[in-house]
Amino acid sequence: MSYINVIVDCERFLSLVKRIALKYNVYCYFEYRAVTDRTKRSYLKVDFNLENYSELLNEAYGHFFFISKEVAITENLSFYDDGLFEFSIEGGGGKKSGHEIEILTLRLLAKNPDKRIKSFFNAINNEFKTSEDFSQGIGPSNYYKKFFYLKEFADGDFEIWNDLKNKNLSMSIVRQ
Repeated sequence: MSYINVIVDCERFLSLVKRIALKYNVYCYFEYRAVTDRTKRSYLKVDFNLENYSELLNEAYGHFFFISKEVAITENLSFYDDGLFEFSIEGGGGKKSGHEIEILTLRLLAKNPDKRIKSFFNAINNEFKTSEDFSQGIGPSNYYKKFFYLKEFADGDFEIWNDLKNKNLSMSIVRQ
């Protein structure tokens, strides 16, 4: 499986990948889980014509998915099912609260993904590599050398977490 880890808030991430998603004709769906019963899911298709994505990010936000084919939103929708997972990228994280931010992670769900979704994934990776607003490598460990981060988060004013709800050990950016 291929992964992209980036320290950026989800709202800014969506603004960044909007152009790429439209170019590759990729759709995005947000998954929400009921606060009282986490097994209940609902989905909302993202409108890339929006200028502000903050309404998508609420307490119930769990994951988001990019998919290279349009799907109908049904009660039984799962991007992990046969017939969908090879067209899908799972995304999660990117929540921001005050001076805390959660790492945003993308992963291709299939070992042999659809050509268009793989090209889209590679285009996002290239965008981070070439953007002047991002840098790569957040620490002395080899594990973190492929992590991207928005340069403004490297000033030390933000606590970086794997998960804002289950805080265990915060991370900081040590520039390579």
